[in-house]
Amino acid sequence: MQKNAKQGKTKKQKTSRRTAVENLKLEEIESLPRDYLTAKEVASAVGISCRLLYKNYLKMPFPVMRVGHSYRIPKKPFIEYMRSGHPSGNR
Repeated sequence: MQKNAKQGKTKKQKTSRRTAVENLKLEEIESLPRDYLTAKEVASAVGISCRLLYKNYLKMPFPVMRVGHSYRIPKKPFIEYMRSGHPSGNR
């Protein structure tokens, strides 16, 4: 906690909201035990923000499914896209 010199009050330091899901590699994604990926995992792997993924999920070159308030990306098509650079079903 830091003290504000003028007021003598303490205030909390800002903490980073970043989680351990930073800069995932393809090998790490393949080793995940689930058949789907979260938006945060995909955004990290692609190098974009979650906000950009949420905003443009219909334009992504891989399938993105909305489940309630969350987004799920099937792991197999995403890995195929990352390896080849284009979706497997479109070309």
